[in-house]
Amino acid sequence: MPRCYGRILLERFVLPIKLLVLPAVFFTLSYAQGVQNPDSGNLAGAEVIEEAAELPVEVSKKKPAEVKISGLLREDAYYIRMPDHPVRADLFANVLETRLVLDRVRDDWSFYADGRLYMYAGEFQAAYGLSRVSLMRAYVRDFSPIGDFTVGKTYINFGNSGLFNPFEIDKKIQLTDLQYAREGLYAVEYYLPWQDLSGLKVYSGFNDAFKYNPMWGISPGYHLGKYDLGVVYNHANKDKNVAGVYFKGDAFVGIQGSWGAHLDDQWKLSYNEASAGIDYSFFEGKVVATVLFYYNENGAGAYKDYKPSAESFLLAKFYSFVSLAWLVDEFWNIQAMAFVNLVDNSAVILPVVSVSIANGLNLTLQMNFVTAKKDAEFSRDKSGDAGALVRLEGKF
Repeated sequence: MPRCYGRILLERFVLPIKLLVLPAVFFTLSYAQGVQNPDSGNLAGAEVIEEAAELPVEVSKKKPAEVKISGLLREDAYYIRMPDHPVRADLFANVLETRLVLDRVRDDWSFYADGRLYMYAGEFQAAYGLSRVSLMRAYVRDFSPIGDFTVGKTYINFGNSGLFNPFEIDKKIQLTDLQYAREGLYAVEYYLPWQDLSGLKVYSGFNDAFKYNPMWGISPGYHLGKYDLGVVYNHANKDKNVAGVYFKGDAFVGIQGSWGAHLDDQWKLSYNEASAGIDYSFFEGKVVATVLFYYNENGAGAYKDYKPSAESFLLAKFYSFVSLAWLVDEFWNIQAMAFVNLVDNSAVILPVVSVSIANGLNLTLQMNFVTAKKDAEFSRDKSGDAGALVRLEGKF
């Protein structure tokens, strides 16, 4: 008999999520109403506030500010069609994320904290349990005459931010959220600005995985005309070091590149990692095309050698990423993306449509289609041939 997907969706998705959403919404909105200062201005959400906190000192010190409290509620509903899997049926899963952000910026110091509560249903509940709490950031930053000092749980970024950065400490890729915020590490960071967009960054710290072996790194960066250039050295763990260079600029098209040499503690080369890309905007910036290439010498040269590793973004040696984004108007945004494994020629294609329903309320639909079968990395037999993500996101 044909499967009744409406009934399955109701039983596995809608009813469990109602039990999760209603208490979280009531709690979050009640708390925000009780503590938010009504005169503190419009709060644009966690991403915007964190971005503002990271601005250069001369921008963020314009005016002392009271504590700002903002947050976000995000409901993700997943469906993956798995017709060729020998054991697993179609997958339904849900994640409800509640985010609370505290931010204060004064002339001589700032404070920032980002805490999150995740609640799971469906397949994710079996994997992660009913709920999980995460402290993403919590730090104090002092703007002193001799530089900026940051103490606490903060995100350390070296090189070009975004996909396929050889100097990235956390190399997980979430295909459903390529811009997801990575959890910070406990560190002391010092930044000495030399001039606009140029300076020296030094840190020492640890994360949960490497807490018995402190991490540290140094990176001088320079801004020359239309280009940003930098050198990086980072010690992540015993015999886990990376040293290299990066650049980013504008030469008719936007260009970027990075190269990192992975070394042991005796400076013996383990492997090389590199990325390069271009981007170009059309129609007054409303359409942006991006192409990235990625090389990891430590990756597999054939599908039979695939071995998952926390030190690699993906499994093979060579990849490309392409994206075409169209900002239709102030409400609609359409994007098509694809990851291509250049070793086994498999790919995952990700069309995305986002719409702003109201001020601070957005709805996103993302599809994914897998092209290959059998032992390829992006295989229908392993992860289903198609899927969908529906995301409802509200900021307060």
